Amino acid sequence: MGKSKIKKCFTSRFDGGKIVEMDFSQLEVVGLAFLSNDKVLIEDLREGKDLHCVNTASLYKTPYDVVVNAYKSGDAMWTDRRKSTKQLSFQLQYGAGATSMATSSGVDVATAKRFIDVYYSRYPQVKAWQDGVAMAIKASAIPSSRKTKKGIPAKKGWYVCPVTKRKYTFFEYDAPDFLVDRGQLTSFSPTEMKNYPVQGFATGDFMAVASQLLLDCLINHNLFDKILPIATIHDSFLFDVKPEVTMHELNTIVDVLKNTPQAVSHKWGVPFTLPVGVDVEVGPSWFDTSEL
Repeated sequence: MGKSKIKKCFTSRFDGGKIVEMDFSQLEVVGLAFLSNDKVLIEDLREGKDLHCVNTASLYKTPYDVVVNAYKSGDAMWTDRRKSTKQLSFQLQYGAGATSMATSSGVDVATAKRFIDVYYSRYPQVKAWQDGVAMAIKASAIPSSRKTKKGIPAKKGWYVCPVTKRKYTFFEYDAPDFLVDRGQLTSFSPTEMKNYPVQGFATGDFMAVASQLLLDCLINHNLFDKILPIATIHDSFLFDVKPEVTMHELNTIVDVLKNTPQAVSHKWGVPFTLPVGVDVEVGPSWFDTSEL
């Protein structure tokens, strides 16, 4: 997917200034690894592996080194396979089923089903955690005042993150046809149950802690007059910076953001030992940025 042209509207207010975006790389995957405590996923992240190449290697039963070297060398076949596997992995994490995964990634349903099997075989604690979230929501379900689009009374259920104590509320929807055929008229959304707690931790809790660190950094280093925060977008920060801002000053912010795991550990009293990377892009507009 290409960049949205609306980003051309975001330009620096300073003569000769730049737009800078600092993005936490793979933050939702890091959040999934942290919440599920999947040992293999944690180890893959700590070793700095290309997770999409890892999943591609598993799907096509090929050694990881072969896949990653072929991808880095520009091999067309493995580049295409990695691209479709990347889409499959995101779709799976967001709760999609094999049919919708196949449609969105361009593979057949059999390949999508095989990917689901190999992914959960490699990361079994991810599946166990997702199942646990779904069980907690269904076990807590009580009647609500809501109704589905078909006018059926919808129940609501909860999941409370054991780390942050954030409470997520879920409502039932009209069940898909295959469940209706079994006599079940309503169901909770698999996408919401799998995705909300991960997004809530990554782009809610983690980013909130990072924002406080960023604010303290800008104040303590007297950078507010040169580096102006514009917005947060999911797992990234957007800045408007004056032309005299140095690489050292930008790296000061990057180093502070990389310390967010330690701040998370301190805030909630749990060990957060996963590394987080920060990618930096700079340009005359938010659209025309390139990696720094």
